[in-house]
Amino acid sequence: MNKKVLAPKQDNTLQDFFKDLSNHFSQSNSKGLSINADVAKQFINSFAEMLAKLASEEKSVTFRGFLKVSGKLKEAGESTNPKNGEKVKVEEKMYPKFSITKGFKEKVQNMYKTK
Repeated sequence: MNKKVLAPKQDNTLQDFFKDLSNHFSQSNSKGLSINADVAKQFINSFAEMLAKLASEEKSVTFRGFLKVSGKLKEAGESTNPKNGEKVKVEEKMYPKFSITKGFKEKVQNMYKTK
């Protein structure tokens, strides 16, 4: 049996992402609009702040064909320390919850198949 081994890929830095986003936007729009990497960075950071604010308020936002982001409150309670079996109090926490849409999963799969 011939197994395909995937080599580890190097992660892009955030700066690389902002440059790529800027280039992609400039090349993909039909009106000749462009943005520079600094504007892309500012937009993404503002976008992330807004998502965090919505999640912290237990609200959700859905980007059709991409992603749903919401917040989930975990009530305070008691848990057990696995090292010593001791009971510990756990405070109330808010967690972000992300759900990838079926359309986005399919898009990723199709791009993977065509590369």
